[in-house]
Amino acid sequence: MKRLGSAMLATTLCALCQCANQETLVETTPPLKPEYQPPHMPIATALDDESELERRAELEREEKVDKVASFLFDAIASVVSATIFGSQTDEEKREKRWRKSHKRKMLAKKGYINNDDDPPPEGFPSQF
Repeated sequence: MKRLGSAMLATTLCALCQCANQETLVETTPPLKPEYQPPHMPIATALDDESELERRAELEREEKVDKVASFLFDAIASVVSATIFGSQTDEEKREKRWRKSHKRKMLAKKGYINNDDDPPPEGFPSQF
């Protein structure tokens, strides 16, 4: 511990001496200018009406093409997902919910489960 304290003291004294004996150098030479100077460009320029209208029309055409392409892609993706995973109409979903709730009511009525019980977590193996 003594060595660490003496080493820290010596380092601090060296740093202090260096800072005290250091001279500040003031630069008296003017700063250098770059050889290449870009040409002066006006900040606010009026756009050519004809070219601006053409640019806007091109943007609108691109947006329309993007919209059509995204619509077609969404339609194809929905058809593919429906064929792979199967699609359910609202009636089928409603009937499935009704069967599930009816099954739960019957189990509660027979005394297998309590009404206060929460439904089992998703993926929980059911006995019934």
